Amino acid sequence: MGKIYGFNVYDRNHLQIEDSAFFLATVRVEGADTQIPTKHIVPGDIVKIDDKIPFQFDLRLLEANDMKVQTASLTGEPEPKSRNVDVGKKDANSIRQDNVILSGMELVSGTGWGQVYATGTQTQLGFLYSMSESA
Repeated sequence: MGKIYGFNVYDRNHLQIEDSAFFLATVRVEGADTQIPTKHIVPGDIVKIDDKIPFQFDLRLLEANDMKVQTASLTGEPEPKSRNVDVGKKDANSIRQDNVILSGMELVSGTGWGQVYATGTQTQLGFLYSMSESA
């Protein structure tokens, strides 16, 4: 990890993350943990957060243990930022919310669980990508 995973445009309405089929994520389904390819994660899934998966989706934290993420790919800020389940400041900019991890961010330390709320072009990174394409 340590890079933004590239996007391949295969249809004007969809984005596909390179090599996403090679990453498995632990997802909690009906109280049981199971592993699925990250490309099959959809909004509503409860995902285990650890250093084994790249963030290819946006999620809200349900549990966070000593978590820090690198946000430089989205904000340019060089220092990792703490993340926790507290809503904290009410900021309309989801990049700055403490209880959110976005596609393109990288886990520096910690573990936890989160609920996915956006994938593909619906993520913050997907939105930025589509805005750059229309410029």
